[in-house]
Amino acid sequence: MANLILNLPFDESAGATTAYDYSQSRADGTVHNAEFVKGRNGNAIQFDGEGYVTVNGNSTGLNLATHDFTMLASIRVEEIECGTPKMLIFVFKFADGSFEEYRQNINAGSWVNIAVVRDGAQFIIYMNAQQVHTFTNGNNLSGFGVNQDIYVEYGFGALDDVKMYDGAMTQAEIISELSTSKQQAYYIDGINIKETFGVCISGSKGLLNRPKMKAPLSVSRDHEHGEIVFLDRKYFEPREITLSCFLKANGKNEFIQRIVEFEHIFDRRGGDSVSGGGVVSSLNHLLVDVHPIKPLLYEVYLKDTIDVDKAWNDSLMVGTFQLKLIEPCPVKRILKHFVVDNDTRTISVTLEMTGYLNIYWGDGSVNYDVTTNANQTQTITHSYAENGEYFIVIVGEVEDIKQFSTNAIVVWNRL
Repeated sequence: MANLILNLPFDESAGATTAYDYSQSRADGTVHNAEFVKGRNGNAIQFDGEGYVTVNGNSTGLNLATHDFTMLASIRVEEIECGTPKMLIFVFKFADGSFEEYRQNINAGSWVNIAVVRDGAQFIIYMNAQQVHTFTNGNNLSGFGVNQDIYVEYGFGALDDVKMYDGAMTQAEIISELSTSKQQAYYIDGINIKETFGVCISGSKGLLNRPKMKAPLSVSRDHEHGEIVFLDRKYFEPREITLSCFLKANGKNEFIQRIVEFEHIFDRRGGDSVSGGGVVSSLNHLLVDVHPIKPLLYEVYLKDTIDVDKAWNDSLMVGTFQLKLIEPCPVKRILKHFVVDNDTRTISVTLEMTGYLNIYWGDGSVNYDVTTNANQTQTITHSYAENGEYFIVIVGEVEDIKQFSTNAIVVWNRL
């Protein structure tokens, strides 16, 4: 299977000027005169004939002129008053000055998946995973584009889920990539609890509920009806999360071992200093993998005992229980950072704010009570010991952040 070297889901919010690359290349795109709108999967980027996105292709390490590659994307062309496009035009330009062109009928307003594959001297075009055209040209590729059959400097329409791979994918691999559905999974401190302990989640409460608001300051006067409530600023109670769980095991011994090992992951003790900055967090990191690039994340602790309802059996053992977790700080901003070498080992966050934040770095460490003086910025850095991908959770008074910049991806601005 070819490696993913560019992943632009275009899931940013309206008004964003950066399109994040969710591959390890981090070849983020710069948006010019284009808008983020509802797409096929989350958001998409929409062009009106003038807009475009520029990407630093050198960051991917792939030379399209000579290397095999696969590009996948979803495209929707728009209906316009004059000359509504009825075709997609694939154009390939080569170093010797030659061109190759292929035209494919489309319906305006509907989404189509396209794939362009280079396999040596052979080029293959797919529409909705079906091969529609192939040609051979052994010259170096200067560039290729997908356009429509009306004359504009740039295209009309929307683009979603652009992916580039560093090799030629087969039709079966393309079908698999397009048809793969995300299986919901639950991770605690990076451990898939189903795969590791056999703990399955049958239901959940509180993951997306708005936390209960703290009682606001109010004044009651004897000579007036009701009360005066001060709601200039709203604060929230901790979030309560309940996961309905069941655990299967082949016999008593395996069941006991699994449940005991599972309980131990909540015995985290914090406070020790770590070499990368900050201290060890005493909270557990809960990740609910519900979206290809945007999981739900919570810094939690186990409040109640794990009371397992079971019937003892010498063969198949099944036990059910409620996992009640508390998220002390329910308002947060989520970042993602890839560590692939020494150059990407350190994450930096620069901010100006008036309140206080805790930054959980995704490797079990945390910086507490981060703040700045008025009209001043502070840069906080953290270095990771191991390569990998890390989700950073910033909790606290995120609404007080006045300036914010980072070399990481902003996954959720507020969650």
